[in-house]
Amino acid sequence: MGQSPLQQAIAQGHQQLIDAIEAMSLPSQVFEPDTPMLRQGQSIDPLYWIDQGEFTLHYAAKNGKEFGIGIWRVEKRLFGEIELLTGECCQFDVVPLEPVTVRKLPRAQFEKLLLSEPNIALWLSNQMACHYQQQMHSAIRRSLYPLAHNIAEDLLKREQQGLADMKGYQEAARFGCGQRVYRRVIAQLIRQGLIEKRQGQLAITDRQRLTEFLEETANPL
Repeated sequence: MGQSPLQQAIAQGHQQLIDAIEAMSLPSQVFEPDTPMLRQGQSIDPLYWIDQGEFTLHYAAKNGKEFGIGIWRVEKRLFGEIELLTGECCQFDVVPLEPVTVRKLPRAQFEKLLLSEPNIALWLSNQMACHYQQQMHSAIRRSLYPLAHNIAEDLLKREQQGLADMKGYQEAARFGCGQRVYRRVIAQLIRQGLIEKRQGQLAITDRQRLTEFLEETANPL
C-alpha cells in the first residue's frame, strides 16, 4: 500500500531539509562520548544537525535525583527544534554514547526554512508527535509496572537488538531510580536465575523463564 498524500508531504519535507542543510556551508563540531552535547537549562542557538549518532537524555532535579529517558539512535535529525518553537531552554543533558559530529544550523536560517517550506514544518510536527507518543508509552509503562519488570523487559529487548549494556549510573537514570535501587533489582533477577553477569555484561540465562516472569509481573492476578 502506497503512502498517503500526508505521508508523502512529510517525507518530502524531510528530504527538503536534508538538501537545504547539504547546500549550506555550516560549521561543525565533534563531541566525544560522555561529553554533554547540550546541557539542561542551556539556551539553544544554533540548532544541531546530526547525520547519525546514539545519545542518552538526562534530567537532573534540584534534590539531586536524575531521570533518563532512554537511548536515542538518530539519523539525519535536529536537536533544538522543540526549544525553538517553545522559546524555552533545553530540558535535558544530551550526551553522546559514541563520537559524533554535529553541524551547527543558526536559528535564524532554520526559521526562514520553516516559513518558506511548509513541508519542512510538517515533517517537524510529525517528528515531535512521534517523540511525544514514544515518551508517553515509556512513562505509562514505568508508572504501571514494577521496576523489576521494566528492567527485565528492557534487557530482553536490548539482547534482541544486539545492544551492549550501558554504565550502571546511566541504566539507573534511564529507569528513574538510584544506583543502589537498580543494583538491588539486578541482584534479585540474578538470584532468580533469570540473568547473570558475563565478563562485566548482563546476560539472560533463560529466555523462556524471563518471558514467563514478565507475564507474571504484568498480570499478577
